[in-house]
Formats: sequence, structure tokens, C-alpha cells
Amino acid sequence: MKRMISTVVSAAILLSGASAFAAADDEYYAAMKEQVYSAEFDMTMSIDVEEISDDFKKALEIPDGEMKLDYVYSGAFDMSEDGKAMRMAMDMTMKIPGEEDISVQTYTDMDLTDEEAPVFVQIIKSPDEDKYMVMDYSQSEELMAQIGSAFNMGTSEEMQKLIEELNSETMYKEPEYSDGVYSVVYTEQEMKDAVKELMLKGEDIYLPVLSSIAVSAETAASSDTAVIGGADGATDIYTSSLDATVIGGADGPSNIYIQPALTSEITDEEREQYRAEVEKWYEILNGVKLFADDAVTMDVTLGENGSIGTLDMGINIDTNLYDLISAVSGELGITDEDISETGITKENSDIRIGVSMNCEFENINGEVDVDIPEITEDNSIDVFAAYIAPEAAMVVNVETVEYNGAELLPLRSFCNEAGISNDDISYDNGIVTVECNINGVTAFIITINENSVTVKDAQGNERVEEIDAPAVIINDRTYVTFDFAEILGYLRSEDSFYNAAALGAGIN
Repeated sequence: MKRMISTVVSAAILLSGASAFAAADDEYYAAMKEQVYSAEFDMTMSIDVEEISDDFKKALEIPDGEMKLDYVYSGAFDMSEDGKAMRMAMDMTMKIPGEEDISVQTYTDMDLTDEEAPVFVQIIKSPDEDKYMVMDYSQSEELMAQIGSAFNMGTSEEMQKLIEELNSETMYKEPEYSDGVYSVVYTEQEMKDAVKELMLKGEDIYLPVLSSIAVSAETAASSDTAVIGGADGATDIYTSSLDATVIGGADGPSNIYIQPALTSEITDEEREQYRAEVEKWYEILNGVKLFADDAVTMDVTLGENGSIGTLDMGINIDTNLYDLISAVSGELGITDEDISETGITKENSDIRIGVSMNCEFENINGEVDVDIPEITEDNSIDVFAAYIAPEAAMVVNVETVEYNGAELLPLRSFCNEAGISNDDISYDNGIVTVECNINGVTAFIITINENSVTVKDAQGNERVEEIDAPAVIINDRTYVTFDFAEILGYLRSEDSFYNAAALGAGIN
């Protein structure tokens, strides 16, 4: 447990950033502290690898080409002052050099005012699809409990106190003003000191979360881990025996985390350990160069009403990955041999990455119209219905066989137990084709003596999944490896398999 908390704290210190800033200028300070309940916005977030050696790319098997990723957002939101109700509509486009742009429209309709009948609906649509993908989290009490827990944490008195302290102390730095632009530059040391202060001041917020992550990670390490297919390939499922959260993606629910609820009672011993871990990791990382001299930059202009008009923020990473790994290796159990096997050396691992966020805001706290499409049975697909279809059996029990050192599943028996009839299974000259409706998979094709499966989804997309060993015929029956079950969203538990997606949605 101590090793796990140590790891989580180190990651939090590396990745944390402050979201509130302050300055002596009254107008700037007031704008940065203003609570925003509605706005129209345009935002571009870019990640650009500006420097990386060819040897480093080769060591990590990174393909040649420009390493840049842009996310372009445009939308509007309107939220109640207590934060319990919100409507948001947004267009998002992901741009990768040399690849076709990926665009999607997203909508969120949330109202947690009525605790007896909360509403949380996400709607997603890509330009080349005819129908909306609808994820109505309100269908599951378990999911709504998790959403409510996250909401309560975000609006807690502890969180509001932390934000106020950040505004008034942690990131205090007077901006320079020129031609209508307020500019602030934070050095690497200022950022390291601020993150340390943030972690210590936010103890009552971060400690329960980090403890929960540590428990969840330790549980996952001893639990089954499998994959469930999506339109763009397999995605992870991490399981334990406790509460569940489903995270939606552009092509439907992509990640299912079944993890413990947040710990509410923190002991004095855990607090002392947390503070000691923060101090220890601060000292470790304080000895490593992580950022450029201008670690974080921010330029702000104000609109006519005194609210923020534009905000341009940059994070400039400039480090040597070998130095960083070496500094943390002792605490994370990484040996010199482990580092050597990666091919990373001090000479080849200098890396500079620029992360920028450019935002334009209009009509802050004004009357903002948010258009959410009307959903009907004809124009939409209920994503959760596909994932938790009643006909999808919760548990599958089949007898396995040993063959060439591998444990194999009888394909037809497994499919029958999962609710697929023999009429939907066909065999033709070494090729097995199965029609189904399980966890987003509508059909799959298996070729005997080949270790790949062709998978189709509801949108007609196809992908090829690799399995650990080729499908074989034994005594006129087709057998496949366990990872075939994982493609369909089933995880193994002792001598049976269970539908992880159904479990994640609260179907018992």
C-alpha cells in the first residue's frame, strides 16, 4: 500500500497544475476569480513534440513524422449557480499530421436537482453517421451514484476553500501589462513550489482520491483485466468487485472502471504518510530539470464587461527522460537493467514538448442558447441498451480443454451460453461466421488455423483483433483462446466468464 501511494503521489506531483491565478491588478484579479456559469467559447489545445532524437524514437519504436496533436473545440454551455444543472453543446475536431481529421459533436444534458430522479445524458454524433449515439447514465443507479459523488467533491467546502487559497496565495504573481494584454510567466522553480503547496493545501481533497486510486490499482493488480472492442479497436476494462463507472467515448462507452468508492475516513497516520510522500517527491523532482525557463506562460485580455476575453496558456516541458527515470527509479522499483532494456540513454533522451491552450470567450454569464437535439427512437442508438441487452447472459460456464500448452474455449458452446443461437453461427470451408449483438459487436469471423478475428460493430465498421493462438478444430468442434471472450467483453472469474459491461451498468 505504501509503495502504491508513493507512486500515485509522484504522478500527481508531475501532472498537477493550478487552475486559478491571481495578480495585484484589480481588473485582472477580478476577472480571474469570476465564477463562470455560462459562455460561448472557441478553444484550441495543441501538443507539439518540438525536440526528440532519432535514437530516442527508435528506442521507443516511435514512427517518423511530425509529432503534433491539435484539438479544436467550439461550443456553449449554461449552468446553474449551484452547478447541479448544465446544458452544453460542443463541436470537437482532432487533427493529426498526415491523417484525416476526426470530428464529433457532443452534447451534455445534466440536472441533479432532484435527487430522486437525476438526469445525466450525453449525446455524440460524427458527421458521417446518420444517428446520434445516446448514453443515458440515469438508467443506472450505480452510475448516477458515482456521478453524484464526483459532483459533491467538486462543489465541497474543502474544494472551494482550496480554490480561494490558490486565488489569493499559491499562484500569486503580478502580471505585466502591455497593449491590453496581461502577461504572467512562471519559472520551473515557481511551478514546483506551487504544485507542492497545492498538494499540501489540498490534503483533504487529494488524499481520499489518491487512497482510492491506490486501493483500486492494487485490486486491479490481483483481478482479471481484459478488453472490450469499440469501433476503433479494443479498449481497457479494469475490474474489482465494487462500484462501477462507465466513461463514454466518441464511439460509445469505451472504458469501464469498476473500482472502490472514495474513502471518507482518513487516519492521522495516513495524513502523516501523505505529507511525507509529498515532501519526499518534491525533493526528488526538485533535483531534475523538467521545464524550460518559461515553464508556464499566460496571456489574458479582458472583454468589454471586464470578464476574460481571451486566454492563451503554454506549458513548456524541457527535460532529459533518462535523468527523470533515474531520479525516480529507486522509489518506483525500476532497475538500471530495466532502463537499459528500453534503449533510453542520457545522450539520446533530451525532449522538449510544448503544450498550448488558446481560448476565446464571449457572452460570459449572459443569456446563452444551448441547442440539444431532440432524440427519438428513429434518429438515435441507445448505447447502453446495446451494452446491457437482457439477452446477453451475465455468466457463461463452459468446459475448456488443454491443447499445445494453451487452454481453449469451445466456440459454439460459449456463443450459445452468451445468447447466440446456432442459427446465427455458420461454418464454410474453415471460416466460422457469427451474427450477434453483444457489447457493441454485431458479427465476427474466425478462420481456422489463424490467430486473428474480424470484428464488426453496429455502424458497419470492421477491425481485426489478434488472439493468442490460432483457432483449431478438435473432434469436429472449433476452439479458441480466452482472449476471444475478452473481445466480446467477457472477463474470466475462476471457472466462468461474466459480461463485464453488464456488470459495469449495474445488471445483476
